[in-house]
Amino acid sequence: MADVKGDQQDDQQYDEIRPLLGEDSGQNCGQNYASVNDDIDGVPGPECRVYKRRWYIVGLFSLLGSTHCAISNTWGPIADSAGVVLGWTDSNIALVNNCDSFSYILLAIPFSWLLDVKGLRTSVLLAAFFMTVGTGMRCFTLEEPLATWLIYLGQFLNGCGAPVLMAAPPLISATWFPPEQRTTATAIAGLLGNVGCALSYVIGPLAVSQPGELTNHTGNHSHALLPLEMPEISDANNTDTKSIEAGQIMRLMYIEFGLTAALFLAIVVYYPARPPSPPSLSASISRLNFTSGVKGLMT
Repeated sequence: MADVKGDQQDDQQYDEIRPLLGEDSGQNCGQNYASVNDDIDGVPGPECRVYKRRWYIVGLFSLLGSTHCAISNTWGPIADSAGVVLGWTDSNIALVNNCDSFSYILLAIPFSWLLDVKGLRTSVLLAAFFMTVGTGMRCFTLEEPLATWLIYLGQFLNGCGAPVLMAAPPLISATWFPPEQRTTATAIAGLLGNVGCALSYVIGPLAVSQPGELTNHTGNHSHALLPLEMPEISDANNTDTKSIEAGQIMRLMYIEFGLTAALFLAIVVYYPARPPSPPSLSASISRLNFTSGVKGLMT
């Protein structure tokens, strides 16, 4: 009877690890998850506990991912103004948007290793650091040609955090959330980045006036959300127009840098790699090492 009981407990543990393979996993998964503190073959099981701070972890990560996507798409919605201030063409806009992709391609594998070996805190902290440095570099000047190179480099550094922000949502949900909440947590962390990208199409035109929208001799005001003090502008004088749009672009750079820096500081203050106790038995089981995982993926 002891052997039968031990086999049944082993089956419960196996179902908890791979619940989709159980014949009746949909009905009994709650029972299996509730029994993870039971002893198995005389060996004490891990003490499992769910913490409320898990929503802070996924919320802060989601804000960081949303901010990253908004920064990546800064220049497309204000391309006309960037052309006036920086003398950019469509080629410049395309290149600055692709700078994030270049860094993603270069760092996808190293950051995957970092997530696997060093865990969430180190990886997310490093991603936020790159984003903060990248957005800060764009705040120095809008004088050509230095401005263009600083913006390119800033966008490249912002993209350095992309591998972590795209790969970490399943790790966050598996590390901090019980099985019945993991799909929701993964969806929140993974989809809010798209919200940031969508908002960039609204924030950009609201913060930076498009050419032809500035105050003219009739007294009509800019549609920018954060207008500057603007003198009267005649059709023959484009210098003031350029300076006004440059001020609005720089203010947008400051706002994005301030938001990123605030998120970085929040992560520095508190963003643990894992909870004190795992939320379920599967969260306490060691994962396949990185090299073996890559070999398995390739084969």
